[in-house]
Amino acid sequence: MGEVIVKKGAKLKDLIKSLTKSFNNESFYWVYFFISIMLKCLYFQFTTQISRPPAFSLENVAMYISTASTIIIIASIIILIFNSGRLKALFATNLIITALLVCDTNFFRYYYGIITIPVLLQVDIKLAGSIQESVLSLFEIKDIIYILDIPLLFYWMRRMQKTGIEMTTFPKRVIAFALSAIVGFTGFGSAYAATEKDDPLVYSNNYVARKLGVLYSHVDSIKKYIVENKEENEGLSSQEKDYLIKYFESKTQTGRNYKGVAKGKNLIVVQVEALQQFLIGSKINGVEITPNLNKLIQESLYFDNIYYQVAGGNTSDAELLLNTSLYPAEEGAAYIRFAKNKYYSLPQALGELGYNTYALHAFTSKFWNRTEMYKTLGFDKFIDDSYYVMDEFA
Repeated sequence: MGEVIVKKGAKLKDLIKSLTKSFNNESFYWVYFFISIMLKCLYFQFTTQISRPPAFSLENVAMYISTASTIIIIASIIILIFNSGRLKALFATNLIITALLVCDTNFFRYYYGIITIPVLLQVDIKLAGSIQESVLSLFEIKDIIYILDIPLLFYWMRRMQKTGIEMTTFPKRVIAFALSAIVGFTGFGSAYAATEKDDPLVYSNNYVARKLGVLYSHVDSIKKYIVENKEENEGLSSQEKDYLIKYFESKTQTGRNYKGVAKGKNLIVVQVEALQQFLIGSKINGVEITPNLNKLIQESLYFDNIYYQVAGGNTSDAELLLNTSLYPAEEGAAYIRFAKNKYYSLPQALGELGYNTYALHAFTSKFWNRTEMYKTLGFDKFIDDSYYVMDEFA
């Protein structure tokens, strides 16, 4: 019996010694970095159901290869640039990718899409603070998988820094970079070639993530953002302007002409957050849900065949549609991305007829960039939360 205990104790000591050695081996640190990022990416792919079973279908295999290759390419850049600080760079990269995946996961749970540069640019401290509770409610206990590796990576990095990180000459780093980059780009190229090139009409960030992984979807999003900004800065050509002018001049009017039906009257627009049309005229136990709106309809023009057109700007997109008759931006909020544009708007049209125009919203004026956008739209005055006494809260 004593002999068995000695053997078990020896095995345990050997295991501890082996683990200790691995903490002093930089190669294991790189492997652990690769595996942890790979697992986080796959967790995102499957928990959001962007990727679906069977796990090893041809489509998913291409996504696996692409994701692994993208991580290898990132690691190759770290190999080339950093020497004594390469473990710090790996750890920092892990934190950045983790934060990005956490943002992607929670953004997807609300918007069913992957976060993009226009969305990131429109998030300021005030906006983030205003929606803090909503964001926190999206987290799930299983999301802890995103941070489980971080304490071990940090401890491992600190331990190796104390023992000393081996300096590598630049030529050796170039060779290691070249070999890693070749493996990474070859793997990604094969995955890209294996994916089906579907109709561009269904092309989206979710589509790219499903085919080639969430990490590459961000690379693709950055490329699209650069191209779109280049095209926006170039503006419309004279031919495009002539085409649009001729199109609208030749367009015949359809439906009823409402021009002048409310001449000389005041116009009051009440925009209600998340009010669905099915509530209008409905009752619960014989009691009207919207009695005042029902009364207003009896003495108003009522349009019940309208479909909401909102994108990343949500409420602000609804305001844009009402005031300019324009569709929202494909990504991000037009109120933030295009606040300096020139619009032909309802407030401007009313101003030309001698009306005074006011916008009222009892919330912080910077939310959705309303202070700047209401000026652009032509409102004479914006009455924000600073004009109200906040003594009643629903």
